[in-house]
Amino acid sequence: MKRRTKLIVLSLLAVAVCSLVAFGAVGVAAEEQDAPQSRGLYTSISIRIDGDGNGNVSAIAKNEFTLGEARIPVYVYLYRSESYPEDYGDMILVASGYVSDLDIFHSLAATASTSGRQSYWSARVRYRLDNGDWQESMTGVTLFDAYGNEI
Repeated sequence: MKRRTKLIVLSLLAVAVCSLVAFGAVGVAAEEQDAPQSRGLYTSISIRIDGDGNGNVSAIAKNEFTLGEARIPVYVYLYRSESYPEDYGDMILVASGYVSDLDIFHSLAATASTSGRQSYWSARVRYRLDNGDWQESMTGVTLFDAYGNEI
């Protein structure tokens, strides 16, 4: 009789543990579905343009700071023109880059060769915090010589 009681108690205990695990997993899944889509509160993405002196120019986007656990997709674009442009739309897109989540303090670059010519260059970045609105920022137009040195 004692053995039968132990078997019943152990069986009930096993059912209880399985139920807690199953309902606990369902509860976690429900919490994740109910969680707001935006987890980040703030981000600061910078954009700069730089030449290496070896015939290359780069557009560099950097995640300077992010508050909260956010997903930050980032596009970086590098434009070039032989004559001074009024707008990046008057320039030629020569390089671009994309990352689905630019982590804090990390950078994304798009680099192109000067092709041995002095040219005007500009850089643009597009990003968003989680599923928020897209933000955009640009550098000014900068003149680089054939070696990638800023003039």
